[in-house]
Amino acid sequence: MVVSKSTRTDILLIEDDPDVAEMLADHLEHSLEASVRRACDAEEAFDRCLERTPDLVVADLLLPGENALGFIRRLNTVASIPVILMSGEPTLGRAIEAMRLGVVDLFTKPFDLDRLSHVAQTTLERSAERLRQQRRVRRLRKLAAKALYQRRHLQKQMDLVCRDLVTAHRKLAERVQELQAAQATKQPPVLPPQEP
Repeated sequence: MVVSKSTRTDILLIEDDPDVAEMLADHLEHSLEASVRRACDAEEAFDRCLERTPDLVVADLLLPGENALGFIRRLNTVASIPVILMSGEPTLGRAIEAMRLGVVDLFTKPFDLDRLSHVAQTTLERSAERLRQQRRVRRLRKLAAKALYQRRHLQKQMDLVCRDLVTAHRKLAERVQELQAAQATKQPPVLPPQEP
């Protein structure tokens, strides 16, 4: 999935009624200062999500062809994008299925546009916070992996230093024993050859 973000919030609106789509797009653009892309069916909406991942999807439940629930099932296989649904005639079964699929809210038409804006804004803020937390977790994992690598590298270096120290200590102990043995026999010690 291609991710290309602009500075403005990107909302994908899926609505097959052109008049309703126009009204909702204008309202969301002005109330949230967002960029609103539109699609009139699930297939077009899915293609738009693959082109550029939106920050939020606002969709009519009943769409031509595949309904919004089928679209959300497909969308959930490629991305985690918050979805707000609208429906003129929601049934209990569809509402339950929507919640199982992770839909943020289900608005019954007609609904208060200000409430839609409020829910959308809250959802976008939560989503942004979740992304910040995910970035922090990724950074912490990278730092932990780097610290573990450095710890292992340091451990290897310490092992080498310890081996060198043990070897140097053995040689020193052997030399001391030689000197003590030479002194006990009162022979002059044999000095090692000088390195140039």
